[in-house]
Order: sequence, then structure tokens, then C-alpha cells
Amino acid sequence: MKLPPGVKANDFRDALKHFEELVGKDWVFTSDEDVALYRDAYSPLWGEAEDSVPSAAVAPDTVQQVQAIVRLANQFSIPLYTISTGRNLAYGGSAPVLSGSVVLDLKRMNRVLEVNEKNAFALVEPGVSYFDLYRHIREKGLKLWIDCPEPGWGSPIGNAIDRGAGSTPLPYRDHFDAHCGMEVVLANGEVVRTGMGALPTAQTWQQFKYGIGPLMDGIFSQSNFGIVTKMGFWLYPEPEACLVGRALVQRHDDVIPFVDILANLMYAGVINTHFAIRSPVFNGPPDNEKTALDTKPDGGSAEQWNRYATSKGLHFWQTDLHFYGPAKVVAAQWEHVKERLSAISGAKFEDGPIYRFPRADADIEKLAERGALGIPSLSVFSSLLSLQADVPVTGISIFLQSYRSPAKRSSRRAASSPAPSERWASFRKTATRRRSIGARSSCSMDCPSLMIPR
Repeated sequence: MKLPPGVKANDFRDALKHFEELVGKDWVFTSDEDVALYRDAYSPLWGEAEDSVPSAAVAPDTVQQVQAIVRLANQFSIPLYTISTGRNLAYGGSAPVLSGSVVLDLKRMNRVLEVNEKNAFALVEPGVSYFDLYRHIREKGLKLWIDCPEPGWGSPIGNAIDRGAGSTPLPYRDHFDAHCGMEVVLANGEVVRTGMGALPTAQTWQQFKYGIGPLMDGIFSQSNFGIVTKMGFWLYPEPEACLVGRALVQRHDDVIPFVDILANLMYAGVINTHFAIRSPVFNGPPDNEKTALDTKPDGGSAEQWNRYATSKGLHFWQTDLHFYGPAKVVAAQWEHVKERLSAISGAKFEDGPIYRFPRADADIEKLAERGALGIPSLSVFSSLLSLQADVPVTGISIFLQSYRSPAKRSSRRAASSPAPSERWASFRKTATRRRSIGARSSCSMDCPSLMIPR
């Protein structure tokens, strides 16, 4: 068993006994087999001294138990690392940042405490997943949507305090901005409630986030200043319809007015959802002509890329847009967007599906598009099944700015990093050694795109 840094073995055994008395022996995990479940399964340092591993894990069931654990940790100088569902694989999953920490696993605190259809909010505990909350809403027949990230197995609380995001309209897709009221256990074991929760008789904890006095919620996001044990969220009243439309522009440099117009529409509130601009040219499969252009000292001129796109029958840029609300309103929004983008010569448009709500469970099962309709899924992992050995995994998305200048694109690939085939071979070797395919490959793969946050 690994010891917490600076803690003697006898003291650690005493602390574990106290934990067992507090939460029950079944909920204190110390065996190698149990503790291994809290390691980063995709760590490139697995089995090496630098790998970050927990010393133990403890799973409380109530906020009072969390308070007591924090006080015991202070008494024995034991570092705690808190998780809700522990499935943020791209950031190490359940593994602690400081090796030897005790993982405070909040999975047992998995109660949906309230969902209010009239005022469109929910109050949940950290162990509640997006699937749990969605299932609760469906079982109760409530006309409310959640906004969920991909994949949907995570915790609304964990995702929100890490400032995650989804796909439906603002404010719901900005998960921290959509929260309203927090209950937090501080480092000394005391409890604080933010917003109106600070007033014992207040009935608007999940409706008015500011409360009275300073707004302190932000210090508990992406930080270790406290352990969030309850959190309220605003939910999206189910819209009448969701309309999907695709806009396409033809030339390399069309991206400039394309971005400018879309951004203006977003700032004006006509477009109020997440979208990405993608390139069928840069995203498409490699061929000799494309490789020749891409390896030119200047990365290929805009005109050369335009000729290549024309020869392949490709448009250069596209985006898919979602509009939510009354059917007549979303149709008018899409028409206005088409009118504005028609200022770009050669712009084309494709009318996508119109989803009507409410929908029966049987109809939902048939939907290919779920996240944008407030339905959690694990479909993001299905892309891993189609990965081929000639597809390079570069990790994080390549931002559009690096593609505006062909010279920048060329110099980036000319850096001292391994060739794509070498990177992919290394990735496959590592994934095999970990006995699983690397979940981090769900990041974009050499796909130039522009995410426009707002």
C-alpha cells in the first residue's frame, strides 16, 4: 500500500480505522485490486515511479460524513482527491494529482433531490450522472431537457465545476453558468451554501443565484477550495421544435466572411447554440495531390487549394446549425441566417431535419443525433471502432487560425514531432499495453475546426 506523502504507516492505519467507523468497512478501499480501479488506466507512466496512484479510497453517503472525513484528513495530514463519477478520462479519470492521496469517492451521493418542472430547475448530488437525471425526468414525464456533454456518463456537478459545455441554447449549454446554488464542504469541515441557500428560509435557492452579498461560486470551479455536495441547475423547458440546417461556402478565403457573419448572428442571438466550422478539404482522406500541396514550403496557396477542391468536387467550409423553439420561430431564424450568408458568393444551404417534441421513448431510440437534443449517450466512443492505422491522432483540435496561413500549417508539421504514421503506431502500442483502446483519441484527429464560444 502506498502511503500519503509525509504520513507514517501507523498513523495511516489509524486514519483508515476512523474512516471505516464513519462510513462502514465496505466503503473504505485499501486492497491493491480495489485501489487499482482509481488509477489512470491510460497513463503513459503506468508501472513507473512517476505514475500518480492513490493510497486508498473512501466513499461517504452524506454531507455529514464528508465533513467528518475532511476533519479526519486534517487531523492526520492526509491529502484528499475528490471525484464524482471519476470518468473524466482525458484528465486522468479517478487518479489523484498528488500521488498517495486518498480518493474521496462521492458515487454513493447519487440522489436527485428535486426537479421542478414549473420553475425549470434540478437539485442533485455529485454522484448523479447525466443518465440518472435524464432517466428521472423521463420517468416523471416532465417536459424539461438537460444539456449534456459527450459522453453522457459523467456528473452534472463534476462537469459544471470543470466548466464543461454541451450543445443546446445558452445559458444551458454553459454548464457552470447554468448552475444556481451550491452546497460546499470547506477545508475545515464547515458547510457553506451559496446564493439564496445562505438564507435558512429562502425558497428560491435554485432560482436566484446571486443571493445577498459577494458572489463566491466561481472560487469552487476548477479549484480545490471545497467539496461540492449539492448543486442546482437550470433546465431547458422542452422546445416545440429543433431545426437543423447546413451552410456551405466554396473557397479557401471564404472562411473570413463566413466567421464574421456567423459571429455577428451569434452575438445578436439569432444563433444561440454551439457550432463548429469544418473543412471537407482539410478533413478529407489523403491523396497524392493533397499531400504534395500540404508539403510545399508555403503549405500551398489559397488558389492552389481552391483548384484542388474544385477538382474533387468539394466545397471548402461548412457548418451545421441548430435552432430551438416554436416551429415558426426557428424557421424564420434559419431563413434569416441564409439571407445573411448569401452575401458570400456561391454559398449553398441544405435544410436538415425538423425534430418535433415531445417524443416517445421508442422514437428517441431511433435518433442518431442525441446530445443536441438533450439526450445523454456514449456514441462518441463509437468513433473509436472505426479508427484505422493510417489515421494520425494529434490529441487536441487544430484551430482554424493555423490553417489561415499555409506557411504556418507547413511549419507546424515540419516541427520535430514524429511523422503521423509513427505517432499512430506508438499510440496503438501504448493502447494495447494498457489493454484498452485509448479513450483520449476521442479528441479531434487532424480536423481543422473553429469552435466559437460565447
